[in-house]
Amino acid sequence: MDACAQMCKCFLILFNTLFALLGLGMVGLGLWLRFGVETQGLFDIDLNTTQFTIGVAVLVVTGVLMLVVAVVGDCAACARSKSALGVVMSYTSLKKFKPALKVVEIH
Repeated sequence: MDACAQMCKCFLILFNTLFALLGLGMVGLGLWLRFGVETQGLFDIDLNTTQFTIGVAVLVVTGVLMLVVAVVGDCAACARSKSALGVVMSYTSLKKFKPALKVVEIH
């Protein structure tokens, strides 16, 4: 493997590790907000509302997805697996279309 490919592999591993840590932080924050005893005094709202529960669930699910994709990307970069890198690339290309998906609120 030449130097350019080796450097690209190192950058891929570095960014996937950073995204894995970010995803883990999002999962931890969501679980702390939902189940932490100390969070009752931080907010002046009722934490048992559906809006708060849904917001925390979205935070946790997004964190888990980021964590899984980053771990698969790390494993794919280390093992030089084209199929695993294809899975990671297809997921990241799907994220580009996220703004096109509209969420409709029903009042």
